[in-house]
Amino acid sequence: MQPPKLFAVLPDYVSTPDGMAIDPEGNLILACPNYADTSKPGCILKIDADRKIRKWVDVPVSEETGHAFPMDITFGPDGDLYICDNQG
Repeated sequence: MQPPKLFAVLPDYVSTPDGMAIDPEGNLILACPNYADTSKPGCILKIDADRKIRKWVDVPVSEETGHAFPMDITFGPDGDLYICDNQG
């Protein structure tokens, strides 16, 4: 049995990773609400098969709270990405 290995080191703009999904091309999509440091915007990352990490999008903030907290994510049958923005 091989010992576990670290999958990836996330960039400094990610303080709290959360939900994940696999896109149609096989990339890992990672929601980052950044609850641990709310000065960093909630964002979505894309990690490819070579483990290259790039920011896919900063999630638009709520007009009421001024924050975005993307948590659970999934791709629907229409191919669109659906994001649960947990404002609570």
